[in-house]
Amino acid sequence: MPARSARWLLVPLGAWALQLTQVPVWEPVWVVARAGVEVAALLLVLAATLAARDGRWAPASAVYLLPGLVYVAENLLGTGARGFLYWSVLTALVVASLVAARRVHAKA
Repeated sequence: MPARSARWLLVPLGAWALQLTQVPVWEPVWVVARAGVEVAALLLVLAATLAARDGRWAPASAVYLLPGLVYVAENLLGTGARGFLYWSVLTALVVASLVAARRVHAKA
């Protein structure tokens, strides 16, 4: 495998920082903004995986998503339809990134 920049390690650190941000639940503008940033970031992960032909972006996004899915599992009864839709979209983007990374790895 060719040498890659170590800057890709900043992705999980940035993702964890985003995960730790505390958004006030009573301000829907911030909730929607954060959701938009997360979806955009995961779309960039998918694009980077395909464009750079580097599968490291996909596991970084999975590392980001895992704590959120654990939180949803712990609060399953309190999660509404919008919450399930939100987490389903994030999960679908991460799975698409993992599939793309596997295909990139298989072609190499």
